[in-house]
Amino acid sequence: MLCLACLAAAPAAAQPFDAYDPGALVARARQAMREGALRDACVLISRAGQLAPHDARVSLAWGDYEAAQKGMPIAEAAPAPVAAPAPAAAPRSVELVPEPPRPWPAK
Repeated sequence: MLCLACLAAAPAAAQPFDAYDPGALVARARQAMREGALRDACVLISRAGQLAPHDARVSLAWGDYEAAQKGMPIAEAAPAPVAAPAPAAAPRSVELVPEPPRPWPAK
Protein backbone atom coordinates (compact mmCIF):
# COMPACT_ATOMS: atom_id res chain seq x y z
CA MET A 1 0.00 0.00 0.00
CA LEU A 2 2.78 2.39 0.84
CA CYS A 3 4.38 1.81 -2.56
CA LEU A 4 1.14 2.64 -4.32
CA ALA A 5 0.86 5.86 -2.35
CA CYS A 6 4.42 6.80 -3.33
CA LEU A 7 3.70 6.12 -6.99
CA ALA A 8 0.54 8.20 -6.87
CA ALA A 9 2.41 11.10 -5.27
CA ALA A 10 5.26 10.97 -7.81
CA PRO A 11 5.14 13.46 -10.69
CA ALA A 12 4.03 12.30 -14.10
CA ALA A 13 6.54 10.05 -15.83
CA ALA A 14 9.10 12.12 -17.70
CA GLN A 15 10.36 11.03 -21.08
CA PRO A 16 13.30 8.68 -20.73
CA PHE A 17 16.71 10.10 -21.56
CA ASP A 18 18.01 8.91 -24.94
CA ALA A 19 21.79 8.55 -24.84
CA TYR A 20 21.84 8.16 -28.63
CA ASP A 21 20.15 11.50 -29.38
CA PRO A 22 22.69 14.31 -29.84
CA GLY A 23 20.03 16.95 -29.16
CA ALA A 24 19.11 15.36 -25.84
CA LEU A 25 22.77 15.06 -24.90
CA VAL A 26 23.43 18.73 -25.66
CA ALA A 27 20.32 19.79 -23.72
CA ARG A 28 21.44 17.74 -20.72
CA ALA A 29 24.95 19.22 -21.03
CA ARG A 30 23.55 22.76 -20.98
CA GLN A 31 21.56 21.90 -17.88
CA ALA A 32 24.69 20.48 -16.26
CA MET A 33 26.63 23.65 -17.12
CA ARG A 34 23.94 25.83 -15.53
CA GLU A 35 24.17 23.67 -12.39
CA GLY A 36 27.97 23.97 -12.35
CA ALA A 37 28.72 20.32 -13.24
CA LEU A 38 31.28 21.09 -15.93
CA ARG A 39 32.84 17.62 -15.94
CA ASP A 40 29.44 16.04 -16.65
CA ALA A 41 28.81 18.61 -19.38
CA CYS A 42 32.14 17.79 -21.02
CA VAL A 43 31.31 14.08 -21.10
CA LEU A 44 27.83 14.71 -22.53
CA ILE A 45 29.11 17.06 -25.25
CA SER A 46 31.87 14.61 -26.15
CA ARG A 47 29.28 11.84 -26.55
CA ALA A 48 27.10 14.08 -28.72
CA GLY A 49 30.15 14.91 -30.83
CA GLN A 50 30.86 11.22 -31.39
CA LEU A 51 27.29 10.62 -32.53
CA ALA A 52 26.96 13.73 -34.71
CA PRO A 53 30.41 15.18 -35.47
CA HIS A 54 29.10 17.79 -37.92
CA ASP A 55 26.10 18.95 -35.87
CA ALA A 56 26.14 22.70 -35.26
CA ARG A 57 24.50 22.25 -31.86
CA VAL A 58 27.55 20.34 -30.65
CA SER A 59 29.90 23.11 -31.82
CA LEU A 60 27.77 25.72 -30.07
CA ALA A 61 27.71 23.60 -26.92
CA TRP A 62 31.52 23.49 -26.91
CA GLY A 63 31.53 27.28 -27.09
CA ASP A 64 29.13 27.46 -24.17
CA TYR A 65 31.31 24.99 -22.28
CA GLU A 66 34.37 27.20 -22.73
CA ALA A 67 32.32 30.20 -21.57
CA ALA A 68 31.15 28.26 -18.51
CA GLN A 69 34.75 27.43 -17.65
CA LYS A 70 35.50 31.16 -17.62
CA GLY A 71 32.51 31.78 -15.33
CA MET A 72 30.26 33.38 -17.94
CA PRO A 73 26.50 32.67 -17.80
CA ILE A 74 25.02 30.06 -20.14
CA ALA A 75 22.32 31.30 -22.51
CA GLU A 76 19.19 29.30 -23.19
CA ALA A 77 19.38 27.20 -26.34
CA ALA A 78 17.50 28.45 -29.36
CA PRO A 79 15.07 25.98 -30.91
CA ALA A 80 16.48 23.94 -33.75
CA PRO A 81 15.53 25.15 -37.23
CA VAL A 82 12.88 23.12 -38.99
CA ALA A 83 14.11 21.58 -42.21
CA ALA A 84 12.06 21.90 -45.37
CA PRO A 85 10.41 18.65 -46.43
CA ALA A 86 12.25 16.72 -49.10
CA PRO A 87 10.64 16.53 -52.52
CA ALA A 88 8.86 13.30 -53.32
CA ALA A 89 11.00 10.85 -55.21
CA ALA A 90 9.90 9.66 -58.61
CA PRO A 91 8.39 6.17 -58.55
CA ARG A 92 10.89 3.50 -59.46
CA SER A 93 10.22 0.25 -61.20
CA VAL A 94 10.56 -2.80 -59.03
CA GLU A 95 13.19 -5.22 -60.24
CA LEU A 96 12.33 -8.81 -59.50
CA VAL A 97 15.17 -10.89 -58.20
CA PRO A 98 15.25 -14.39 -59.66
CA GLU A 99 14.44 -17.14 -57.22
CA PRO A 100 17.39 -19.30 -56.18
CA PRO A 101 17.53 -22.87 -57.51
CA ARG A 102 15.79 -25.57 -55.51
CA PRO A 103 17.99 -27.81 -53.34
CA TRP A 104 18.75 -31.28 -54.60
CA PRO A 105 16.32 -34.05 -53.63
CA ALA A 106 16.90 -35.99 -50.43
CA LYS A 107 18.27 -39.54 -50.80
